[in-house]
Amino acid sequence: MPPDSAADTAQQLVGATADITTRHNGAHTAALIYGHHAGRLVLRPAGEWVQIDADDITAGHTHDDTPLADRRTVRVCDRGTSRSYEGITIRAITLVWTCPACGRPRGEPRNGRLIEDGEHYHVHIWDNPCGHIDMYGQCLIEAGVHATRPVKT
Repeated sequence: MPPDSAADTAQQLVGATADITTRHNGAHTAALIYGHHAGRLVLRPAGEWVQIDADDITAGHTHDDTPLADRRTVRVCDRGTSRSYEGITIRAITLVWTCPACGRPRGEPRNGRLIEDGEHYHVHIWDNPCGHIDMYGQCLIEAGVHATRPVKT
């Protein structure tokens, strides 16, 4: 079954080597696709980092013999996506363990504690050596838990 959208295609390509064709007749052979973040696919063809809008992807063909990227499962805080207060859910998500902004390795996750309305929640926290900050909301988008934009029905 084909993916429902370009974002679905991008999410499926994370962690693989792939040939990608875009609407603008751009062709990329990525050594490794590092992440899908904020509607953009982060990849490295020919040693240079490139970001492609997920909406521009028309075809992506993966190479089956490629080892998967380093991934980690972490617990993060999910406050939902509506404008009203939905409460807090702690979700375990799996991320490609590279910074979506620059592709360098993320920091080591460690246990942290979040206090909200007098309740204590256990989450993972990490500091990226590159200095980029991973916001939980963006991590949830990267993991495919939340859409990058509202879904039209």
